[in-house]
Amino acid sequence: MTISWVLLGVGSFIFHATQTGWGELIDELGMISVSTSTCYSLRGTHFLTTGRFGVYFYSSFFGIVCICMTIYFLSGSHTFFSIVFICSSVVSVALLNTSPSKGSIKQSRKLRAGVIFAIVGYGIWHVDQACVHAKWSPSYESYEWELQYWSHPLWHILTAFAADSFISTLVHSLLGIDISSIQIYRFDKLITMIPTVGFPVNGETYKS
Repeated sequence: MTISWVLLGVGSFIFHATQTGWGELIDELGMISVSTSTCYSLRGTHFLTTGRFGVYFYSSFFGIVCICMTIYFLSGSHTFFSIVFICSSVVSVALLNTSPSKGSIKQSRKLRAGVIFAIVGYGIWHVDQACVHAKWSPSYESYEWELQYWSHPLWHILTAFAADSFISTLVHSLLGIDISSIQIYRFDKLITMIPTVGFPVNGETYKS
């Protein structure tokens, strides 16, 4: 799953740098890899993803995704791809929301926040697409705050927040760890930053 998130970033970079059809395809394959690998990482955390039920569930899930992606490749319908991506992502959200390990109020809030970020971001993406189809180009010389200029970056920022919320919820569900409490850096007595990984206990950071 973590590899797929990295590949999504690379694919998005390639698409925005090249503005080509093949670059867009790489970006979209990264999106699907994120939604499917996230769902697969939830194996064993829900009765649908455990044992024989899990075999049936994942066989059906990956089979349907493969069929839908084949239809997309043949049709080239971006609307259809958006529906496939959203539906495959909603499956993971539903599993997280109904998982037996979902016992933390903070985890529920994180998941809810991720859903809100995703919905708002997706709405802003539609504003961006409306700008593109209406050919509202930003006026860089007059520095006007045009919708197209700001909507697409906001879409990426909000989806990044959504991804952070989903990953935090997922790690809590799988490992019972609240990653928001992990300190990546700490300050020593000389006020220099030292890389460290650990949890704050009684004001101190203990390396793991």
